[in-house]
Amino acid sequence: MTHSYLSEAFLSQFVDKAPEFKGSLYPVISIGKYAQYVHEEHRRETWLETVARAVNYNVGLHEKQKPGTLYSLLEKEAEAMFSLTYNLQAFPSGRSLWVGGTKGSSEFGESCFNCATCIMDELEAIGDLFWLLIVGSGVGFRILKSDVAKLPKFKTDFTISHREYNNLPKDRRLEHTVEDYGIDGNRIRCHIGDSKKGWVTAFRLFLKHMTEGPVSHIEFVYDSIRPKGERLMTFGGRAPGPEGLQHILTWCFQVIQSSGGKLRPIHVLDINNIIAYNVHIGGNRRASEIGLGSPDDIEFIEAKKDFWQSDLCKTRPWRIMSNNSIVFEGKPTRQQMESIFTCIMSNGEPGFFNLDAARKRRADCDAANPCMEILLKNRGVCNLSTLNVNSFVQHNSLQIDELLKAVRLITRIGVRQTCATLSLPRWDAVQKKDRLTGVSMTGFMDAMDKLGWEFDSPQAISTLQAMREAANREATSYSELLGIPRPLLCTAVKPEGSISLMPVVSPGMHRSYAPYYLRRVRYTDIDPICKALIASGVPYHRDKAKPDRIVFEFPIKSAAPIACSDEPALRQLQRYYVFQENYVDHNTSCTITFDPEEAPALIDMMLENWDNTVAVALLVKNTKSHPSMPLQKISKSTYYRRNRLMPDLTKLIDSVNLYEREEFYREEEDAVVECSSGACPIR
Repeated sequence: MTHSYLSEAFLSQFVDKAPEFKGSLYPVISIGKYAQYVHEEHRRETWLETVARAVNYNVGLHEKQKPGTLYSLLEKEAEAMFSLTYNLQAFPSGRSLWVGGTKGSSEFGESCFNCATCIMDELEAIGDLFWLLIVGSGVGFRILKSDVAKLPKFKTDFTISHREYNNLPKDRRLEHTVEDYGIDGNRIRCHIGDSKKGWVTAFRLFLKHMTEGPVSHIEFVYDSIRPKGERLMTFGGRAPGPEGLQHILTWCFQVIQSSGGKLRPIHVLDINNIIAYNVHIGGNRRASEIGLGSPDDIEFIEAKKDFWQSDLCKTRPWRIMSNNSIVFEGKPTRQQMESIFTCIMSNGEPGFFNLDAARKRRADCDAANPCMEILLKNRGVCNLSTLNVNSFVQHNSLQIDELLKAVRLITRIGVRQTCATLSLPRWDAVQKKDRLTGVSMTGFMDAMDKLGWEFDSPQAISTLQAMREAANREATSYSELLGIPRPLLCTAVKPEGSISLMPVVSPGMHRSYAPYYLRRVRYTDIDPICKALIASGVPYHRDKAKPDRIVFEFPIKSAAPIACSDEPALRQLQRYYVFQENYVDHNTSCTITFDPEEAPALIDMMLENWDNTVAVALLVKNTKSHPSMPLQKISKSTYYRRNRLMPDLTKLIDSVNLYEREEFYREEEDAVVECSSGACPIR
């Protein structure tokens, strides 16, 4: 536990006080996505405890970087950050809310960073991707033909096997992966350690032996890996069991075999997707990826063609795990853009990444993160912070002074996070040089509608420019105070997934999906909140892509006057350019929904503004969705009908804690059985 900068007297003001700007999904998201397990009391954190933990961690990074700072100044900073975060007005990164101040954040600094990117030109990059995903970071990976060509050749006569799983008692489990060369010189046994490092080490050894040395066979032993559902101590949540890692090793081996020993980009895409498909982070968080490929790589472009309408969703279900985009160096022809739109209209992908436009903003940019809002160098990471603009509109008036004060605060949050140390030395070196922040916002269009402003009105543009200036000025002055380089780039707009769900506001730069819609939220079936939501009576179904995940459906009434699909596509794209020109240093993450007849005008606008078009996702309006899509437009009558059937979730924490305690007592009973052998299991 980190040092506390928040007094009991200060925190007592918030006890039993609901967040000022909470929405209907606040209890579901705050408990399910961010609350840690309190081991001493066998329960989940309250929102107050979650925020206090994250605040103490973040402010503590200041003292770590600049010892001797007056405690009163740190206390004042912590109180300001706590008040805004508790009331859902300003946020550190979602990952910092999740693990900040835990053992995981102290051991693995990268766990509090939202996103990363790497070029797949060496085997170490694949292992690094596995590591970053397993500690919770989203990863973008570049697999241009020229990148993948640098990977070594794999042996074609290599074999693997898996010993039947026989779970060991806790006191006999290995933490670190160990190789046993006792079989013979060419055949080894790999005992996989029960830890994140143990899993990734086993995978790195697998790749190493398949490309060099005399070993021709590995037998994998999973007996040290804790069984599915057992509690995780470092990051919290529940263990997924050994099956996921066995799938990673088995399926990646099959992909490598199919390559004939020399990987193409499609094989690396599959390997990276297989890893993401089988990584469960604490049992309740899924991995996030984007693949960036060559414009002439047909295998890559058609990797998810007719995914849900063909056998691909069964034979290669992992391909759902990454969004895929083409990398353009040089302006494409109109024919190339029309070809992309044709693919999108039939398949939803690929998107595109304009590397030239990115390099006008960052000269050494190599790629981007999964949501394409952060411009990164190879092995680069970024942490994001968010402002809920809608919460600063009171009585149809924008509280501009308070808004800019909050911008400066979330800028300091991001700058402080760059003082963390990453456990991957090569990545840490890049991070310490770049110090990237992504000062983002959500609830923007809700605020515009409240104020009666168009997003491109003089008032809106002036506000965006003032926010950008405030963020960059604060980044410079605060970095000087800490004695560190200022962030290379400061502002961005991210999609704002879970963060925007707690106050239920329009996400990022977008409008809310519709005035009335279903929001689907996923939890793994081993998570106590999943059991509590099922018991409460929230409608659900199993995820078609991953059957061990349960998809819950919540009816939402938004503040949007129209559905995003009713807004002309050109107006959506114009809003992207308004942000690009007036607020964003990195990029604006956005998805433009369009009708097929709107495509020619969109292409015209993009080509006319190509130098300022870094990356834009595109989606055809009214496309038939699969049952697990996150959002679904519904009618007003359907909303009220479904809302009447929804349970009261204000006491959801009590139900979750009931399942947490049941799990604790079951584990205690299991421990008694283990102790009967005379050995005391390690706790």
